[in-house]
Amino acid sequence: MIATLTLNSSLDLSVRLGRIDYKDINRVREIQRDPGGKGINISRIIHRLKGETIALGFLGGWTGKKIKELLDDEGVPGDFVWTAGENRSNITIDLPEKAGQIKINEDGPRINKDEMGLLIRKISSLSYGDFLIMSGSVPRGVGEGIYFRMIRIAQRQGVKAVLDTDGEPLYLGLRAKPFLIKPNIYEAQRLLERIHNKPVRISTEADLLNAAHYLSKTGVEIVIISWGSRGIIVTSKGKFWRCRPPINSRVNSALPECLLSATTSRVNSATTSRVHSALPECLLSATTSIVHSATTRLKYTGVGAGDAVVAGFTYGLSRSERIENCIRWGIACGTAATLQKGTKLCKTKDVKRLLKKVKVT
Repeated sequence: MIATLTLNSSLDLSVRLGRIDYKDINRVREIQRDPGGKGINISRIIHRLKGETIALGFLGGWTGKKIKELLDDEGVPGDFVWTAGENRSNITIDLPEKAGQIKINEDGPRINKDEMGLLIRKISSLSYGDFLIMSGSVPRGVGEGIYFRMIRIAQRQGVKAVLDTDGEPLYLGLRAKPFLIKPNIYEAQRLLERIHNKPVRISTEADLLNAAHYLSKTGVEIVIISWGSRGIIVTSKGKFWRCRPPINSRVNSALPECLLSATTSRVNSATTSRVHSALPECLLSATTSIVHSATTRLKYTGVGAGDAVVAGFTYGLSRSERIENCIRWGIACGTAATLQKGTKLCKTKDVKRLLKKVKVT
């Protein structure tokens, strides 16, 4: 079972305007409302794939009721703590004439001690072999060490903890030695600056390798650092592997930087042979594959594509599928998400269609 934890859930509103007039009323051409938050996105996709999942977190107020209503409409299982405060709304305004987007995010509710205690009880009920994906920002009233605490609780239950966050929550969470961390190059740089209490510069591949090596020494089993279009660095148990996206792939501009290379990677066979025994199945596939998806024509840069890749990837892992199939699921979900507007995420029919086109060698 894959549990997701979203501490700062949101109601995501995607608004499309026909025109912009600063002196007159601007009419909305289209508005879309979806339950939001990285963990919630992952649970939504896993449910669509018929996987076993549950979304955990906080809900409150009218916004919280709307989030729950939307999740219920999709049939996504959830076990939330209801708070005295109101969930936030995140608004994305698509400007006309390809002028870009405006993003407006609220802070979210303040969580009290009793509410946090109820959530901890839910985390404590997870079973051995489950996955707990912790991602996103920390709400007001919750200490920045909350992920440290959650990781330790998960570990006592035999649950594999995955941490995807930034700043102080990442720094403190690292001390609990989660199963996997996934910073991008900028988050890794900030993390190392916090650890060493001095400026750190990561600008070359050698810098990135050194950063991954250092972080792996903290007790984390898997460290993945992404580097935009240049790919990712993976280290596990003293072994390193470099992933780069294939040249001229049409999906490069649409997939998120943190997972682009994991979903479109080319591996030198000599390098591959050195890491087969070191990387776990789900990550080895992401770092020993050639993905041919240039035939896919992308219409939109969908919000939540990175969450979709994580969802598909973990879905394959939860089914104990072969390495190649784990990455196929991840790539198919991530690419399918880019075909959707706003936060609709991927459609199952698109995932299955793309799954047949993805070739991993």
